[in-house]
This record gives sequence, C-alpha cells and structure tokens, in this order.
Amino acid sequence: MAGRDRRRRRRRSAAASLGAALVWAFPTTAPGSAAADDLPVAPIVPVTNDGMRVCLRLATASATVEVDLGSGRVTAFTPADGTNVLAGGPAEAGRPPFGGLWIWPAPEESWPVLRREGAAPERAFESAGWTATAWRTRHGAAMARLTRSLGAPLHVTETRRLRVSPYAATLTVVVRLERTAASSIPLGPALAVRLATPTRLVLPADDRAGPPARPISFDPPPRFAWTMGAGAAVYRLALGGEHRFESVVPARPWLAAELARHLFWLRAGAVSSAPPPRVRAYVHRAAGCAELELAADPAPLSPGAAAEWEFAVECVPYVAGLEAGELAVRARLLVGEKEAAAP
Repeated sequence: MAGRDRRRRRRRSAAASLGAALVWAFPTTAPGSAAADDLPVAPIVPVTNDGMRVCLRLATASATVEVDLGSGRVTAFTPADGTNVLAGGPAEAGRPPFGGLWIWPAPEESWPVLRREGAAPERAFESAGWTATAWRTRHGAAMARLTRSLGAPLHVTETRRLRVSPYAATLTVVVRLERTAASSIPLGPALAVRLATPTRLVLPADDRAGPPARPISFDPPPRFAWTMGAGAAVYRLALGGEHRFESVVPARPWLAAELARHLFWLRAGAVSSAPPPRVRAYVHRAAGCAELELAADPAPLSPGAAAEWEFAVECVPYVAGLEAGELAVRARLLVGEKEAAAP
C-alpha cells in the first residue's frame, strides 16, 4: 500500500512539474476548418507516462499515438496489433525523450542564421510552453491541437493539429507557423520519423535518370544498395553504412520503409504550402535504424503572415520479402501515385 502511495505521489509530482509549461483547455468547437464529423464529443485528458512525463494518448480502434507534452514529440505510433513502429528512448533527468517523430519549425538551412543570433536550434525548438487541447469525435477519431509561441530570434507562433483516424493506422499532422514580429530566421517545418530495424527504404525516383539520391552528409550510399523500380528506387540498408541523402526527384514528397511486420510511409498532404517539401533519409546499418524526413523550403515570413503544411504517417500490416520492383509499385500505390512510371 505504501509503495502505491509513493507511486501516486511521484505521478502527481511529475504532472505538477510541468504545470507551469502546460496550459489545458477543451474546445466547444473544433479549431480551424475541421469538418463537422471532427467536432468534439468527449475530452482527452493528459496522463503521465511511466510516472515521469506528461503526455497525450490519442487512441482509436486503428492506432494509438502518444505525444510528449514537454517536447512536442510523438513517442509512440502503435497500430492495432500493438507494435510501436517508432524508435527512440525515454526521457532522462532534465532531458526530453529522443527519436520518435519530431518537427523543427525551421529546417537545417536556417540553423546557421539561428546560431548567429545566439540560439541553439535543438534547445529552442523543444522548449516547453505548449497549450494542449484534445478530444474524441463522434465517428471515433482522436484529435489534438498543440500551440506555443517562441520569442527572439524566431518570433513565431506554432500550431500543430493532430488527427488519428478511426479507420486506418494514419496520423495526420498540420503545422501552422505565424510570424509574430520581424525576424531574419526563415521558417518552414521539417518533420522526421525514426524507425528501428527497417530492411529497405523506397524513395521516388526517375528510373530513366542517374542516381536516385544525392548525398547530404557522410559518404554516398553504394550503388549496389539501390534497385530501380518503376518510378521509385529501393534501398537495402544491409548493403550500406551510415549515409544521409536526398531524393533528386522534385514534387513527389513521400518515402516508405519496409519493417518486419509493417509497410510504413510518410507523405506530404494537400494542405501544404508550395513548393512541395524535399525528401530526405538518414540510415545507419550498424545502429539498425533509419530516419525518414520531409523538409519544407525555408521562407522569410513577414510579421502577421502565416503558412500551413500537412503531413501524414501511415502503416499497414505486411509480410516482408517482396521483390524490389513489386515493393516499389506497392509503395507508390499506397501513397496515392499511379502504377505507371513517373514522367
């Protein structure tokens, strides 16, 4: 009994420790331009994760998503079969969790300017101060809205709208950035997802052109690790090393990963500001991980101006082992492309 009381006190203490950073509200109407089906019928309240961190647990019949409210990271994306497809680690004393799914309001191209202004990008991007709202809809979706304001030198209000579908293992994220004062820092979100032990990645490619990707850092991936399919390239992690690369094909913002039990993909949605985000990946054979990334082109927003980007992460049950060409076609169909090769 005494042990249970101590655990309860620790959970209350953890929630209270974030009380100054977390402001909670429940809407009477859905924010933004949500459809009538997404109007709230019941609130979703925050919980403590392992007695340490306050999080939102957005659960539907198809998937469960956990959002760490201290950092804004999605730490779990678990389809109905109970397997969390994200890779990462728990929070430690004074440090937020790592890995999972995270969003930077300014991609790496903006970081040199940010550093010249005296700010550390990672620390600035994951500072506390979220206002959180979450609710269930009448058709079984789970939704949340997270908002925070970042001061100098970014001067931006960031709003994230998350929706977990009741019909498929799909998480949709809409990021809205509004400039609140003059700043020299260009803005544009970069969304990254860390996956454990993927076997192959699929990227959009022109099978009539040269290499499907250009290196960003580390050595270029070996050519023999790539297999070209119709309109897509398949990369086998076991044949490479540590690489970071970017697709050379414009205007096709998606990439997919073959996992042991699922086929996972990340894509940009229809509400995204032009131009389409760039497709990037980081792979590390020895660590057994990969990071999928969509990075918007940074743009200088004037005070009062705002822009929105939409992203979606999805996965379906899958038995690994398709031939590379079949895997490329399967991935393209799942992200909404036609089977024919891209022009």
